[in-house]
Amino acid sequence: MRDACEETILSLCKRSSCALQYLGLCFIPLSFLPFSIFLRAMPSLTVLVLSNCVAITDELLAFLTYHEGQPVLPQLKRLTICHHDEGFSALVTLQMIESRWDSTPLAAVRIEPMAKAAQRHPRVLRRIVELIEEGLEFGHNFSWPCESDDYSMSESDDSSLSESDDSSSSS
Repeated sequence: MRDACEETILSLCKRSSCALQYLGLCFIPLSFLPFSIFLRAMPSLTVLVLSNCVAITDELLAFLTYHEGQPVLPQLKRLTICHHDEGFSALVTLQMIESRWDSTPLAAVRIEPMAKAAQRHPRVLRRIVELIEEGLEFGHNFSWPCESDDYSMSESDDSSLSESDDSSSSS
């Protein structure tokens, strides 16, 4: 869904009697509280794509962190978050990914601009590389907008994890 208002999204949730598995939202201004209520009502969701919708903050990432007592999106396999602003911490992002990697069917993650954030935190970068080696598909450095369902990583994607943006763009 693209360029809808928050009320349209919440109405979709209320009217929907089907179990949504894929939800892609692009350029839809959503505030955290209604969006969190919406996501709690979607336990069957397996793919979530957010492209410049809700502010990507530590609050949102902590909300998406898997907790046994009150799991949010327990069936989530693929997560894509694209946002121009980097209003989130690499450590909170890593905690969310790790919680889902160990407890849910999560197989693929794309968070932009996560690659830049991780480069400033060597521990986060090392752990992401370990998760990739364990089988997590971690996409980054992809073209805007992030609407593709292709989560595969090329060898060049893997090498850019350890290089800065400046050095990867120079030849």
